[in-house]
Amino acid sequence: MAPPADETEERTLVDELRERLVDVKDEEDYAKKGNNLRRYLVAKNWNLKDAEAMMKATILWRKEKKPWKQNCSECLEQLGYHSWRQVGFDKLGRPVIYACFTQSPVRKYTVEDSLNHIMYLMENALVTMAPNVYQWVWVIDCTGMPTSAYTNPKAGYTAFQTLSNHYPERLGKMIIFNYDTIFEGIFKTLRFFLNSNTIDKVLLHRNPEKIDSLFREMFDEELVHWIHEESNLNKEEPLTDLQQCFWKMPNNPADHDPRGCRTYIHKYLDTYYKDATAVESLVLTIVPKTRKHKPHPNILDDLKERADEAAFEKAERERVSEMEEEKPDCVIL
Repeated sequence: MAPPADETEERTLVDELRERLVDVKDEEDYAKKGNNLRRYLVAKNWNLKDAEAMMKATILWRKEKKPWKQNCSECLEQLGYHSWRQVGFDKLGRPVIYACFTQSPVRKYTVEDSLNHIMYLMENALVTMAPNVYQWVWVIDCTGMPTSAYTNPKAGYTAFQTLSNHYPERLGKMIIFNYDTIFEGIFKTLRFFLNSNTIDKVLLHRNPEKIDSLFREMFDEELVHWIHEESNLNKEEPLTDLQQCFWKMPNNPADHDPRGCRTYIHKYLDTYYKDATAVESLVLTIVPKTRKHKPHPNILDDLKERADEAAFEKAERERVSEMEEEKPDCVIL
């Protein structure tokens, strides 16, 4: 079907798709959120019948899977099981998710554990999107990629299929670098089984100058610097403790922080467990509280542990101070 000729025709198609879904039981109101209807129409080349069927399938899938409640049990059981994490935003305000295989102690992933972690990331990336933003960017550093990724490409294929079927038009770009010729051959085979629109968004580069040029085209200087430094540190052998434990804050604030670039950390990590001010508390009683963005599960746990320690130390200081104030004045006889 031909795309709409103008905005009026586009709105008409979106409204018609909305009408077709009126009787669908949608507890999450998924069809009413943001530009979800338009995304499904674009994914199905503006074919109303196909977009309706796809949207209904996603509503059912979300009802059964509840991806917004997803957590990664593997990362909770084994620290750093997955290294994929949100680290910042591109120039268009799209969340940037980074992964480097050498930072994970796991050499073999299953389809299920990979999907659970990816869904956790995607659902939490949605929370950080501005109203006019609906896509994300993936940056995949293949340094340390295990051979199991070559012999079992099913996990990657399934992830792509989930993106295509239930997160259509969410992928802005996927940049893959530091890969070897074997991976390149595997990916060429996968191209035949993936949606052509998805394939066009995947960029493979081995030339350092082209990679840097692409990064600078898409990201601001802060994120470009962070990715380059992160990638270089992840090539060191042996890997430093800080890079291996990428979910921890460096002891020296001047050091590179593997959790993400400074802007992302300041907005979403530094303030995560801080108490709301009186004004914020008042606002929350008037306006319904929205879902809060969760970073990588291990980063979240480390933040909570630090917050608990800080709260304990504060309580101890207050206790000592009260004891000092209660001491009776010395009487000289």
